Amino acid sequence: MLPLLALCCAWFFAVEDGGAIQGGDRPDRKAPGITALASAPDGSGWLLGSQAGVVFRTPDDARERPIPTGLDHIHALAFSPDGSTLAVAGGSPGEFGTVELLSWPAGDLLGRLGGHEDVVYNVAWIDGGEALATAGAFECLGLSRREAIWLAGSAAQDRVEFLPDSLISVQPPLFPDPSSYERLAADLWATGISTDDHPMTHYRSGLDSRGVLTSGDLRTSETGRRVEVAGLVTHRQRPATASGVTFLNLEDEHGLVNVICSVGMWNRYRRVVRDAPALIVRGILERSAEGVTNLLADRFEDLRVEFDHRSRDFR
Repeated sequence: MLPLLALCCAWFFAVEDGGAIQGGDRPDRKAPGITALASAPDGSGWLLGSQAGVVFRTPDDARERPIPTGLDHIHALAFSPDGSTLAVAGGSPGEFGTVELLSWPAGDLLGRLGGHEDVVYNVAWIDGGEALATAGAFECLGLSRREAIWLAGSAAQDRVEFLPDSLISVQPPLFPDPSSYERLAADLWATGISTDDHPMTHYRSGLDSRGVLTSGDLRTSETGRRVEVAGLVTHRQRPATASGVTFLNLEDEHGLVNVICSVGMWNRYRRVVRDAPALIVRGILERSAEGVTNLLADRFEDLRVEFDHRSRDFR
């Protein structure tokens, strides 16, 4: 199992839920219904994928053998850079897509990755083991994040320029489980997003004691009140037609808050409003007839968060 894990940590693959297989050189003879094609690493033949499965065929059609797989409706085939592992992507329309890893040329099943919310139409190998391990991509293979990060360091040295089987593997130490804060920081570093957590969650208790409202609270709060909100700055915009007014969006664990910063407030709090990745903003709550909620800001405060975050700013 360790060679597979080492290989996955060094060369993993990215799947795309949608798209199409890119064209390329095709063998002279194509069987009807072929939906995926890949050349064998040693150039000895072709792998053809269809609704019926995967077959290996030599160029002169002298030999053809099926490659065992549990998938139907094959959509993509891709070999790892060292040619030892074949990734097979498939699935029927309306079902969850799956990717299988098969050893090559034996064709033994090494692992199966599911959980895709649509049919997997494309698959490719990428060199990004450390980031994927940090983001928890190998938990489906039974590896915790810290175990996978440890193995990724060794696996990164398993390259074609080194002698085969010369990689020395060391048993990972017994790491403690990461805290929720550490998992969130790892997600943000590796992918820029987190699917089950938000930075503001970890500061909410202190903000609640101060009386800072969430974006969800603003939906039912009385208009005309002076309130405080907090969040990560996702956008700063100053349209040419806004007479110098700057519009900001703050994001917390419940949604977005629209903040209006007048020219005077911008001049007064310029450094904080322009540079802080997260803000605590005080202002007057407004709600339009269409139900759009805005905060007319009269004070800004830097909310120091220990996450690397950048807003998308436009003028």
